[in-house]
Amino acid sequence: MTGRLPSGPPHPRRVAPCPCGRGRLFKKCCGGRTPPSRPSGAQRLLVVGAGAAVEECLQSGVDREHPLPVIRNFASRLFFESAPLQRVIAEYLSAQRVGFDDAIVQPLHEGESRQLTPEQMENSPLRVFQRLEAVDSAAHNVERLFEFVWQTYGDDGELWESLAWDGVLTNLFGACITQFPGFGPAHSMHALLAGQATARCLVPGDRVINLNYDTLFDLALQQAGRFAIYAPEAPARGSIVVYKPHGSFNLYADRSTGDAFFADPSQMRGSVALQDSTGKVWSPAAAIIPPRLGKTYAQHPTAAKILVGLATFARV
Repeated sequence: MTGRLPSGPPHPRRVAPCPCGRGRLFKKCCGGRTPPSRPSGAQRLLVVGAGAAVEECLQSGVDREHPLPVIRNFASRLFFESAPLQRVIAEYLSAQRVGFDDAIVQPLHEGESRQLTPEQMENSPLRVFQRLEAVDSAAHNVERLFEFVWQTYGDDGELWESLAWDGVLTNLFGACITQFPGFGPAHSMHALLAGQATARCLVPGDRVINLNYDTLFDLALQQAGRFAIYAPEAPARGSIVVYKPHGSFNLYADRSTGDAFFADPSQMRGSVALQDSTGKVWSPAAAIIPPRLGKTYAQHPTAAKILVGLATFARV
C-alpha cells in the first residue's frame, strides 16, 4: 500500500505563480515568508477533523449557510435513497420501537420494485430516521445507526461498501463540487484559505492525522507548496506525513485482497471505482470507515496499515 501526495515542485521558481492560488508571484507571496521552525528533536502532530472542513466552507466556500455536514446532520445531508440504507435503517428503527411505513421494505426483501405514494415515501425508514436526527441528534445519529449495523452484520464487506457509497461518498463528493467550484486540481480551484493558513505552519517531519473523507486539506497542502506523502509510505526527506485512517476520496482499495493505494488528490476521477488493466476493481468505498461508535482500527486492516508509523511517534 503506497501513496505520495505531490505538491508540484517542492520549491517553485521565485518568478512563477504562487501555488497558493492568490495570483501573485511566489517571491512576493509564500516564497517571501520565513518558514516556521521546529525545535531540534521535537515531534509535532496535527489532527484534522470535521471542524476543519466546516471552517474551510466558511472561509472559502460559495454557500456558507450550508457547510459540509457533521455528525448531527450527516444523514439528512448525505444519505441516498437506496435499498441497503432503507433496509438497515428499518431494522434499526424496529429495534428502537420507532414506527415507519414498511411499504418500501417488503419489496426490497423480495427483490421487487413497487410504486409508492408520496405519503409512503415520506414515512419510509430513511425519512423517519432523518426526522429523528433533526429532532434529537444525540439519540439518533449516523454513529449510533452504524454501530447497530456493525453489531447486527459484523464485517460484511459487501454491505459496508454499499453503505459507504450510498451514505457517504456519493453526496459528500457532490457537496464538495457545489461548495468549491473547480474542486479537484489544486492549481486551478479557488484558494483554500483555512487549510493553507494551517499548512504554512507545518514543516518537514510534521505529521497530520486527517480524519476527513474529503481532500480539502490535502489540496490546501499542495496550494501552500508543502511536500507531503501519505502513510504508510516511508517518509521522504523534507516531507510531511499524512495519515487518513478513515478513508478518503482518493484512497482506492481492492476489498478482495486488502490492497490499497492513494492517488494524487489533484487528479481524482470523481467518486467512482477504477478498473486496472488486469480487471481488478479499486474502489474508494472499500476503504471508507463510516462514522460508528465503538470502532477500533484493528477491525479495519487498511486503517491499521496506515497508522503503523504512528507507533514510533507514540513511543517518543
